Amino acid sequence: MKRLHNVTIAAILISTILLAGCGIFRRSSKKEVDYLPSWNEGPAKRAVVDFVTEVTDFFSDAFVPPGDRIAVIDSDGTLWPEKPHSIPAVFIYDRILDLADRHPEWETTEPFRSILRRELDNLSGTRHPPLLEAAHGGMAQEEFAVLAEKWVRTREHPRFASPYRRLAYFPVLELVKYLDRSGFKVFVCTDGDVEFVRAFSEMVFGIPRDRVIGTLTEMQFEVSDLGPVLIRMGTVVPPANEADGKPVNIQRVTGGRPIFTFGNADGDIPMMEFTGSEFLPSRVFFLVHDDAVREYEYYDGSEELVDLARERGWIRVSMAKDFRTVFAPEKNRKKD
Repeated sequence: MKRLHNVTIAAILISTILLAGCGIFRRSSKKEVDYLPSWNEGPAKRAVVDFVTEVTDFFSDAFVPPGDRIAVIDSDGTLWPEKPHSIPAVFIYDRILDLADRHPEWETTEPFRSILRRELDNLSGTRHPPLLEAAHGGMAQEEFAVLAEKWVRTREHPRFASPYRRLAYFPVLELVKYLDRSGFKVFVCTDGDVEFVRAFSEMVFGIPRDRVIGTLTEMQFEVSDLGPVLIRMGTVVPPANEADGKPVNIQRVTGGRPIFTFGNADGDIPMMEFTGSEFLPSRVFFLVHDDAVREYEYYDGSEELVDLARERGWIRVSMAKDFRTVFAPEKNRKKD
């Protein structure tokens, strides 16, 4: 009996150690490791660390089981630049330019005419069915994914002279890793084509392709001489993943509400409003682009968000004040 008692105690001790390693029990007298070294010390960083510590501490009143730890991070303007134009939009513009020689009629037809003349500020968006159909309609999904991945690897940003794949914000990449190691399921939420972002999400953001939420494009199943394929169409499956469409698509993909959201624009407000519930603690963060030297300084498109954040207690992250670095230092860059 005594031997059985000792074995039972040993089993409990081993289980406790394993649970602690999985982030179920978090209390420790040791100094915490800094998982966000590219963040400056300040209220924003403390808010992130305090929240993650609380919801992963089994003994905390704010403890959230791993299955409910859903984090959603906006892409354009939160994970990487959205100026001078959003990256998914630039991909479509480039595609139209590549195909222009085959379509002389585009010279006098909008929105193609504006794209060919580089008058991109005149465009109201990239979801016009004729534009989507022209850019990748009739293309097999596998072919589209290869094209998108290669484009992100090689297409350079006009200001930073670096491929887009290297322009993810390094502090936010650290945040993704920190949340992941803390038992969160981290999703990227883009208003662009979901399959465009899935083509490179793990390579660029460290987020698996099955954790991408975005705008769906109609597809059609066909069996060709090469076998079964999905053919892309020129129409969007409603709702597009912007504004009020974001909570709908978040629910469709994750099956629940996020407890952690990070965005940067008025279009992210519905996603932020959808965060947490009376039964789940939550935190909302928003990135302010106030660094003209290292990135851009602009406030258009986020005026409503800034005002609402004051009322709701949403946490401001200043690129100028809170980020020690914006893009990955050379030593941290992955080889192509």
